[in-house]
Amino acid sequence: MTTASDTDREKMLRGDLYLASDPELTAMRERARRLWGAYNATDPGDPTSRRTLLEQLLGAAGDGAVIEPPFFCDYGAHIALGANVFINFNCVLLDCATITIGSLTQLGPAVQLYT
Repeated sequence: MTTASDTDREKMLRGDLYLASDPELTAMRERARRLWGAYNATDPGDPTSRRTLLEQLLGAAGDGAVIEPPFFCDYGAHIALGANVFINFNCVLLDCATITIGSLTQLGPAVQLYT
């Protein structure tokens, strides 16, 4: 049940009506775009930079989790990857609600998850 004190982010994560133009959500999307833009531009031979950006972007990135660029998401903060997850090229995870991908999961190229 929605109350007057609920933030638009809380409403969104619950699946209730919310304002996508809410300043908090707008800032979160802009942050995510900067981070996945940097991630997508990383050198394939620099796994340390990739890992650092992935940890900054996502809510959780288990040990050995890999996303092959390019990768796109709305917020990133609502995505949790278990250990040794592999996500192939050109995937889109629209995380207006929580996305949890369990350990050892492999997603093929161009997979799209919309919440």
